[in-house]
Amino acid sequence: MLAKSHMALGLLGGFGATYLIKDQPCDNTIFLSLVVFGSILPDIDEPRSFIGRKFPLVSHIVGFSFTHRGFTHFFLFPILFFLSGFILFPYHNVIAIYCFAIGFGVFIHQIGDMLTVSGIPYYFFPISSIKAILLPKMFRFKTGGIIEKIIFMFILLPLVVLLGVKYLYLLNNFNIHEAINSIGGLS
Repeated sequence: MLAKSHMALGLLGGFGATYLIKDQPCDNTIFLSLVVFGSILPDIDEPRSFIGRKFPLVSHIVGFSFTHRGFTHFFLFPILFFLSGFILFPYHNVIAIYCFAIGFGVFIHQIGDMLTVSGIPYYFFPISSIKAILLPKMFRFKTGGIIEKIIFMFILLPLVVLLGVKYLYLLNNFNIHEAINSIGGLS
């Protein structure tokens, strides 16, 4: 997937995740920003990627050390962020939640890549060498292709509505958690 698709998917997932942390003492804007950052972080292994161009030295080092869709795309990578969060939670729960946010964003990125034609080779390395894919071959799409652009538009529409309503205060007293609750049927 392209960076914009990963970021949109991460932001949409991040909005849903704010429902889970609504009682925690952390800033939702920082949380969402870190989810979006995590949603593009795995592509740091590709110097020509969006994030690779923002952090060229780091990207070249990581790209030299690993192939694209290598370690930063393995299942172990977001687990490291989640484990950091669990370790930090008793001491500083806000930083722990921010670790969870990055890990969640990385996981969302990986899910997006599993929808593409390429999938993620060696996702469960070192346990297994199978390619991680989520869709049958006929439904997978090419990165940057027309199907991805259509998916991006379907992700963008709810984002525009959520952002417009929540952050531009188009409706008074709008509660994102109540909206997610009513849409998802969660009680």
